[in-house]
Amino acid sequence: MKTLKFLTVIALSSLMFACSSNSNEENKHNEASNHSTEVTDNKPIKDHLAIYDFHSEHRCVTCIAIENATKEIIHKYFQNEFDNGTITFDLYNCEAEENQKLVEEYGAFGTTLAFTVFKDGKKQDVKDLTNWAFEKIDTDDFETEMKKDIETALNKIK
Repeated sequence: MKTLKFLTVIALSSLMFACSSNSNEENKHNEASNHSTEVTDNKPIKDHLAIYDFHSEHRCVTCIAIENATKEIIHKYFQNEFDNGTITFDLYNCEAEENQKLVEEYGAFGTTLAFTVFKDGKKQDVKDLTNWAFEKIDTDDFETEMKKDIETALNKIK
């Protein structure tokens, strides 16, 4: 059993490293949603769940699948919350200079998927879903568990 766990950790680590450095599929996309999570004019940001998906310049199929599946779940189950800014989805290139502050704050490299709950203008809770996402992306559990995680995060805002 220990051997199986060890091999799983090694496989996931290898996959994550490969995704952050040597994919043949290039994506120079640095997309962000229209919902800003920045504090401007010293006004606190709206209570919301910020979903951050970091990526490197070169992306593997699994990294892109995580992004696409996350967006699909948001739009399938939480479209109203997305439209009113209660949920935001932001995609950041880890290698882009303008993203370095956030990359350092989240310890992001390659694909990193993080949920951050903002309440009363402050960061209340951060959940790193990266390892879970790589483990579950090709299973039926991905959608079910992601939906539950989003619901749990939204309940922290109420």
